[in-house]
Amino acid sequence: MTTDKVINGSRGVRSSRNQTIDIIKLIAAFFVILLHFPLPGMTGQCAVRLSNFAVPFFFMCSGYFCYGSYNKSRIIRKTLHIVGVAALGILLYGIYGIVTSGFSALIAQFTVKNILKWALFNVPFIGFYHMWFLYALIYAYLVWLLIGKYNWVNKALPVAISLICFRVLIYEIVPLFTDKEILPISLGRSAWLVGIPFFLVGHSIGARHDAVERIKIWTLIIVSLLGAVISLTSGFSVGVWFTAVCLFILAVKKPAHNAARISQLSKKHCMVLYILHPLVGDIFIRYNILCTGIGRWFMPGAIILICLLISAFTTGIVRKSIFLRESGKQKSMQR
Repeated sequence: MTTDKVINGSRGVRSSRNQTIDIIKLIAAFFVILLHFPLPGMTGQCAVRLSNFAVPFFFMCSGYFCYGSYNKSRIIRKTLHIVGVAALGILLYGIYGIVTSGFSALIAQFTVKNILKWALFNVPFIGFYHMWFLYALIYAYLVWLLIGKYNWVNKALPVAISLICFRVLIYEIVPLFTDKEILPISLGRSAWLVGIPFFLVGHSIGARHDAVERIKIWTLIIVSLLGAVISLTSGFSVGVWFTAVCLFILAVKKPAHNAARISQLSKKHCMVLYILHPLVGDIFIRYNILCTGIGRWFMPGAIILICLLISAFTTGIVRKSIFLRESGKQKSMQR
C-alpha cells in the first residue's frame, strides 16, 4: 500500500514501510477466520466478539493510504485493482459453486432481487458473504473520488462519525427495546454504514497528524482495552470499533521498522488469506475434517496454514512467470 524506502544504516537495511500496520492487519486477518470458523466454548465466543475490530481496521488502512496527495489516476488504479481482485474471487467461487451445487444452482442466483441487494447493500450472491468487503471497498474508493473532485475533504470526518453513530443507534441500541427490524440487517454491514465511514476515519487520521501525535500512548491503550471489555461483556461491536481506531492510531504513532519478515508475510498473503479462507473452511466442513471434538481447536489454524501455502505457491508462480517474461524481453533486445 505504501512505497518502500530503503535506508542504509550502520545496522543494515531498513524499510520505512509502517510494519506495525502490517502486523496488525495480519492479526486482524486471523481474527476474521476465528469469526467465520470459531473455536469451541467460551474462548470461541470471546474471539468472535473481539474479531469485529478487523474489518474496520482494514477500511481505515485503505483510507489512511489515500491521504497526502489526491491523485485521480492513482485512486482509479487502486479501484481497478480491487475490482480485479473481486472479479477473481467471483470466478473462483463461481467455479466452486458449479462443482459443489451445479451450474443451474449458480444461474438461479441471478435474480433481480439478488442483484439489487448486491448493488445497494454489497450482499454477495456468488460465493460467501465475506466478499461484501471488496464491494464495499470499491464503493469507498468511488466516494473518495467524488470527495476529492468537489473538495469535501473537511466534511469527511463529521460525516463518518455521523454514519457510525447512526449505525450504532439502529443496530445496537434500538434492538435493546424492540425486536422489530427498523432497517435491513444487510445495510448495517455495507459500504454505507461501515466501509465508507471507517475509510474516511482512516484518511482523517492521516490528515490530522499533529493532533494524532498529541494523543498519549497510555490513553490509546486504556481506551483500546475498555472497548474490548465492552464488546466482550455486552456483545456490542462499537466497543471493539474504539479498539480498532486506537490500535490504528497507535500503529501510526509507533511504526515498527525491524519486523520485515512479518510485514512481508502480511503484505503478500493477507488478501489471499481473506478471500480463500471460506472456501477452505467449507471443504473442511463438507468432508468433516477437524469439525468435532479436539479437532475444532485446530481447524482455524489448519485453514490459515493451507491458505498461506496456496498463496505462497501462487505468488511463486507469478514471480517466475514475470522473471521468464523479463528474461525473454532482454534476450530479444540483445538480438
